[in-house]
Amino acid sequence: MSTTIALRPYQRDAVDAAITWHATNQGHCLIVVPTGGGKSLIMGTLAAEAVALGARVLILAHRSELVAQNVAAAAKCVNLFDIGIVSGATKQHDRAVTVATIQTFGRRPYGYGAYDLVLCDESHLIPHGDDGLYHKAFQALTTMRPDMRVIGLTATPYRLTSGRLDRGPGKLFTEVAYECDLLQLLADGYLCPLRSLAGKAAYDVAGISTRGGEFIPGALEARIDAPEATAAIVRETIELANERNKWLIFASGIQHAEHLATAFAEAGIPTAAVHGTLSAAERAERLDGFKSGRYRALTNCDLLTTGFDAPEIDVLVICRPTLSPGLHVQMLGRGLRIHPSKTECLVLDYAGNCLRHGPLDAIVPPGEKRKSDKDGEAPAKACPACQEIVPAGLLVCGCGHQFPPPEPAKLFQSATGAPAISTEPVAPQWQPVTSVEYAHHQARDPNKPDTLRVDYLYHYRVIASEWICVGHDGFARRKAETWWHRRSPETCPTTVEAALALTADLRVPEAIAVVPDGKYQRITDYQFPPVVTATSSLPRACWSCDHWSDGRTLCQLFEQAPPLEVQSVGCEYWADADPLPF
Repeated sequence: MSTTIALRPYQRDAVDAAITWHATNQGHCLIVVPTGGGKSLIMGTLAAEAVALGARVLILAHRSELVAQNVAAAAKCVNLFDIGIVSGATKQHDRAVTVATIQTFGRRPYGYGAYDLVLCDESHLIPHGDDGLYHKAFQALTTMRPDMRVIGLTATPYRLTSGRLDRGPGKLFTEVAYECDLLQLLADGYLCPLRSLAGKAAYDVAGISTRGGEFIPGALEARIDAPEATAAIVRETIELANERNKWLIFASGIQHAEHLATAFAEAGIPTAAVHGTLSAAERAERLDGFKSGRYRALTNCDLLTTGFDAPEIDVLVICRPTLSPGLHVQMLGRGLRIHPSKTECLVLDYAGNCLRHGPLDAIVPPGEKRKSDKDGEAPAKACPACQEIVPAGLLVCGCGHQFPPPEPAKLFQSATGAPAISTEPVAPQWQPVTSVEYAHHQARDPNKPDTLRVDYLYHYRVIASEWICVGHDGFARRKAETWWHRRSPETCPTTVEAALALTADLRVPEAIAVVPDGKYQRITDYQFPPVVTATSSLPRACWSCDHWSDGRTLCQLFEQAPPLEVQSVGCEYWADADPLPF
C-alpha cells in the first residue's frame, strides 16, 4: 500500500480540473500553482490516480535535485516500488511511474518505452518551437503513443522570449486548466506573506546592454559586482534582518555570489555560495549546511530560483536585476512556503525588480501590457515614517502617515524597493450600504460560466462590486456557497438565472469593509443588521437564531450543523415544543 496524505482543497481542485480538461479536450494542459503551493503533491496524486487506472506515467524535471523531490512526493501517493528513476547513470524505467531528468531522458527518448501520461515539472523552462530536448522527447513519445496526454505544472506560465506557454506558434500547451489565486492562498494561510522594505542601497542598471530581452550576464555582473555596493548591502541587510533566521541571497554572477558570501561571512553571518562551477557533492554539502543551520545565509547564481525547497527562509535579498518577470516570480517564490518559525518573509530588493515588474500577484507576462501602466509611473512607494512599501496610489499608510497629493509622473533612474505582494498594510474602511443591486454578468470567454454581479450602493452611488461564481466548480463554487449562506437559508443556486430569481429574499448588509485594489475597491467583509428575535410561538428558521455562526455552517450549541428539522423551525420554537437535542 502507498502512503497517502490529504490534499488541500485547491490541490484537489487542480487534480480534478486537469482530469476533466483531458476528458473533454484535445491537446495538453497547464496547472498554475504559486511556488510553495505544493505542485509536487499534485503531480504525485495525478500519477497515483493514473496508475490506478492502469496507465504508465512519466514525470520530467530539469535538474537532479527536482527528481529527488518528485520521487519523495510521488512516494506519498504511489508505492515506492512502483517508482523508477532515469537520471545520470540510473536507468530504472520498468516501473509504473518513471521520474526522469530531461537531460538523460532526452538523449534516447525511444529507449524507455511508451507512456500514457507525462507530467512536466517547472514547465516554464520548455521552449517554444521544435528545438531542444523537451521537443525531441515529446516527438518520440507521441510517435509511440499518439493519444499520450501531457500536463504541465508551473508557477509562471510564460517565458521571457516567447510569452505565454499556451499561446503563439510552436506552443506545446493548449490551455490553462486550473490556476490558483495567490491572494486567496495567502488569506487561507497556505502561503507565507512577503513584506518588502525600502533600503538606502540600490543598484543602478541604466545603460547595461541586453540580449533576448534580458541583461547580458557578463555586462550585468561587471556593473553589479562592486566592493562598495556589496559592503553597503551587507551592512543594511544585517541592520534590517538581523533578528531573522534564514537568508537567501540572489547574485548576478558566480564571482558576485562568492564575493557576497565572503562579505557576509566576514561581517559575522555564516554564509556559503552555491553556483554551477561546484561539484554535485560540494553543492549538496552547502545546501545541507544551510538547511541544518550551519550556514545562516546562502548566496546563489541561477541555481536556487526553481524547485529549491527550504520553508524556513524568512529573508530574501535580491541582488540580481532581471527583465524577466518569470525569474522575478521564481526568486520571490522561495519565501512563500509556510513554516512554524516565521509569520512573514522579508524582501530586500536592491535590484529594483519589484518596482520593475510590479507586485507578485499582478505580474504581466511578456508581450502583454498592464491596463493601469503609465509610462514612468512607479507602482509603489516607501512610507517615510515606517519604511513599509505600499502601492503608489495609497494616501494614508497603515502607520497613520499621510502622503502628499501625487506629483506629475517622473522617470526613475534607479529604485530601492517596491511591494512584493499588492496586499495593503492599511485597515479596511467600512462603508454604509443602503441597497444592493444584482445583475447577470456575461463571461468574455464563451467556454466559461457567467457570474452574478453584485453592486453595493450608498443611496445612488455604487461603493463596490463583486462577482459571485454560482455556476462554477471547485474553489470558486465553494466561495459562492459561503457567500450565499450568509444571506439565505436556501441552497445556493447553480445558475445565474436561478440566483436572480431569489435575490429579493437575500439579506442585505448594512455596511461593507473595502480596501483599495488598483482603481477599484475590493470587499473584505460584511456587517449584517441584527436578527430580530421571533416570539417562541412562531416558527423561525434556525439559520437566523443567535446560536448559528455567521458563516451559516455551525451551531454554537450543537457544535455542528443541527438536524434539518431543527434548522427548519428554529431553536426557540423547539424550546416550547420539545427539549432541544443539543
